Amino acid sequence: MKAIALILLMMFAPGAWAGAYYVCTDANGKKAFQDTPCGSEVAQEKKYAKTAAMVSADAWYFSETSDPLTGQNKCSLTLSPVSMGLRNGELISVMVMMVKVDGEIALAVRTIGNHPLIHNDFTGLGMKVGNYEFRPFTVRYGQESVGYYATETDRVMTELSGSDSLQLRLRFWPYQQTMDSTAMAYKGFERGFSQLQACSA
Repeated sequence: MKAIALILLMMFAPGAWAGAYYVCTDANGKKAFQDTPCGSEVAQEKKYAKTAAMVSADAWYFSETSDPLTGQNKCSLTLSPVSMGLRNGELISVMVMMVKVDGEIALAVRTIGNHPLIHNDFTGLGMKVGNYEFRPFTVRYGQESVGYYATETDRVMTELSGSDSLQLRLRFWPYQQTMDSTAMAYKGFERGFSQLQACSA
């Protein structure tokens, strides 16, 4: 259990997503998140729209990497960015990710880029998969992510397999109010999950 918590903390540490997204700021101070280097204001707006399109791509992606120093495999299954909505004109998006370490799989939700941090008080925050009951998060992995321990993730995986949508409830520091995402339809979970199970991490 300690190993998977440590891996999640390292994966969700600042810079863990370096190269995946660029944070671009226009002349008015508006920030956008994109997968290519920043350009003109017009290009930023196009990339901002592309990010919104990525949110509706609805796909789970499997990846396997190896730590160059320890040789330890890290396997993960990630859902396309989920939009939480706008705050002060900025799109807030999060990643839903399942990580396998030492044969255990844990699920976490992490803010993207330099979004607001997850609130210290994560009481009442959680995820609802399809028509299943709302499941409150039970652990905080650093300042930018919350999720479930590996033992609790087992139930969530069953729900994700039996459904095709999920919805999140999060709270960001320093605000007290919660934000609910729209219901996020997805596809490809069973294929990706089979790869995650077969991965030798």
